Amino acid sequence: MTKKCYRCSRKASEISNYLGIADSTYFRTKILDPLVNTGYLTIDKHGNAKVYKTNITKVRL
Repeated sequence: MTKKCYRCSRKASEISNYLGIADSTYFRTKILDPLVNTGYLTIDKHGNAKVYKTNITKVRL
């Protein structure tokens, strides 16, 4: 997943589609939120949508 949003910000739906799983509340609260809370992903808002991007200071490819 980190490669998908390493250079570009992505919506949760884009990340879940890439992974082949449902874009659900479970995905956001159990997968994305912990990655944000530990600092591996950063979160921003573009309009009304939240977008996620890899924190390149914590994750190296």
